[in-house]
Amino acid sequence: MPTKFLYILLASLFFACGPELDPLFEEQLRKGTQHLDQASSGSEGETLAPSLLAEEEDPNVSSESNEATVPTPSKLVINELLYDVTGSDDGKVFIELFGTPETSISGYKVIFVNGDNGATTDSIVLPKGATLNKQGLFVIADTKTGGQSTEVINANFGSNFDPQNGPDCVVLLDPKGKSVDALAYGTLATTTSEGGQSCQEGQAAVDGDVNKSLSRVEGSDSDDNAVDFVVLDTPTPGTLGSETLPPDIN
Repeated sequence: MPTKFLYILLASLFFACGPELDPLFEEQLRKGTQHLDQASSGSEGETLAPSLLAEEEDPNVSSESNEATVPTPSKLVINELLYDVTGSDDGKVFIELFGTPETSISGYKVIFVNGDNGATTDSIVLPKGATLNKQGLFVIADTKTGGQSTEVINANFGSNFDPQNGPDCVVLLDPKGKSVDALAYGTLATTTSEGGQSCQEGQAAVDGDVNKSLSRVEGSDSDDNAVDFVVLDTPTPGTLGSETLPPDIN
């Protein structure tokens, strides 16, 4: 029986049983019908951020043994960033990570830093199960405010965030809070975040124009943002262009 009709049947039983319904069953029914509503709520031209439709974790089932079998990346960097588009940015911007293919990046954190005062303007923590694909890519897409849809293609994870248009910076932290990469764009008034992390490597990359992204050049990681990043006229989320894995990432 299709899931949709099963929930309709269960809902009918719910109203027939009234207040005598088991509270646990009532809660499961509520979650199921909400899930169906979410799965059908994408508008034309939008997709639903994959991880936001994942089933809720059972607190009685441990996933540590499964995660332990997935290695962590020997190298992980910020690969591409789109932070400004025509009109509203809502559901249209993204940040892409790049590193050792098919490794776990659960617990890594991305923080967006105001280039004027070092304050954190947004942050994203990657959930359990977050894994780089076979190309070594992972796309974090902005989702529509109050919803779960995004206009970003090839999204691996969705979160509602809004990078500032610059000059600003983005810092990537490992699960222990250690900075592993940073990207500054435009001339910053301060190069240190409120958490004490450096948010610029070498010289800052240029502050790109609207609808254009900053992209790492052929996987280069010279620890100089101005050298490692160029402006792409057409953003490429989830797609390897000229990027290749250098020896310390592969």
